[in-house]
Amino acid sequence: MTPRPPEAPSREEQIVLGDILPRNGQLVRVSLYRKAGLPPILGLALCQPRTDGTIVPSDTYCSLRFFPDEREPLRRGVGRALELAARRGWLRRAEEPRR
Repeated sequence: MTPRPPEAPSREEQIVLGDILPRNGQLVRVSLYRKAGLPPILGLALCQPRTDGTIVPSDTYCSLRFFPDEREPLRRGVGRALELAARRGWLRRAEEPRR
């Protein structure tokens, strides 16, 4: 059996930009992912916080990834949804406690 050559070091990087904590006990992680040869990818992943403080992905199929050319439509769509919700009074004020 011939020995395998050592693998090249990975050129992957993930930067967590923020966590959104819905009331259902799960977590949505927003991150920027970079891999050699690819443009930076914006990711939204459904995760599960553990009792030891770690956060793990819920499932590999519970994530959305957006390439640079997809970010502007995403920004516009989310922005419009938030503006409409604010106009209709659907957004909770920051000073109001959760019930």
